[in-house]
Amino acid sequence: MAVATRVQGPLAPQSPVATVLQRKPSGLYSDAWRRMRKNKATMVGLSIIIAFVLIAVFASVLAPHNALQSYSGYTFRPAAWVSDPDPTRAGDPRFLFGTDAIGRDVLSRLIYGARTSLIVGLVPMLIILTVGTTVGLIAGFAGGKVDNLLMRITDIIYAFPDLLFFILMMTALRDTWIGNLLNGLILLFVSLAIVNWVGVARLVRGQVLSLKEKEFVEAARMVGADRIRIMLKHLLPNSLAPIIVSAAFIIPNAILVEAILGYLGVGMRPATDPASLFPTSWGGMLLEGRDAINAQIFLLITPAIAIATIMLSFTFVGDGLRDALDPMMKGKI
Repeated sequence: MAVATRVQGPLAPQSPVATVLQRKPSGLYSDAWRRMRKNKATMVGLSIIIAFVLIAVFASVLAPHNALQSYSGYTFRPAAWVSDPDPTRAGDPRFLFGTDAIGRDVLSRLIYGARTSLIVGLVPMLIILTVGTTVGLIAGFAGGKVDNLLMRITDIIYAFPDLLFFILMMTALRDTWIGNLLNGLILLFVSLAIVNWVGVARLVRGQVLSLKEKEFVEAARMVGADRIRIMLKHLLPNSLAPIIVSAAFIIPNAILVEAILGYLGVGMRPATDPASLFPTSWGGMLLEGRDAINAQIFLLITPAIAIATIMLSFTFVGDGLRDALDPMMKGKI
């Protein structure tokens, strides 16, 4: 009788099923990170965002001059590499991108502007996600009259033109106490948050409606979990993927709104305190550059490039997150 022998050692063939069973189990977010690392555009965008964050945090160290310091006799100086027989029209090595109408360093203002733009993106994003997620959770889980009431309120706010609302808020309340807080930043945060939470609320409500009848929610009800625990411990964690993707797109939209308002002259108030944490913004620089486009082109070009770069980076990261967190992409690792 022939005796079957078992092949052992490193060359022993393994079936695909055995290989899968031996693989260490991983969660949704570890799989998502692994897929994101394979997306070159996403990683480039993430690297640029990290660079901007570091520039914003260490602006006081990286900026060669104070953003509000004026240098007499150095108005509208061109970039440092521009040469001219007239010394008053030639570039100065101390000012890489030149100076503005009152002799302030453009590079220093650009660096400090990164701090303002990022805080304008992050703070409203946190408020928008908090309000939108709360409304969406309650509406989707409660259903009935509560859902109908909250969604009608959402529809009313959604119907109002966003940009017109921002302009009205920044114009009407500019000279009030809230308009003076942090040179108008607090008013800008509130304006952005009031109307932008509706998209998140609709998204979360849809997620909750699809999840609340699932087996794990029914099991939580059977063991006596109350409504708040079900929403916070079961429904919210399973809705985080689209919320994270939304956050990646909310930030560049807020940065763009600040730039538009600054360009229109209804953004942040010009800072006067040299110790101010937010002495300028990219939107304000766009306004100054528009008025001085023929005298100092870099006053307009540099903030425009910075805004375009950070918005494109967040778009790459948002697209990468959307693909990485999509359950349908799970098998394409």
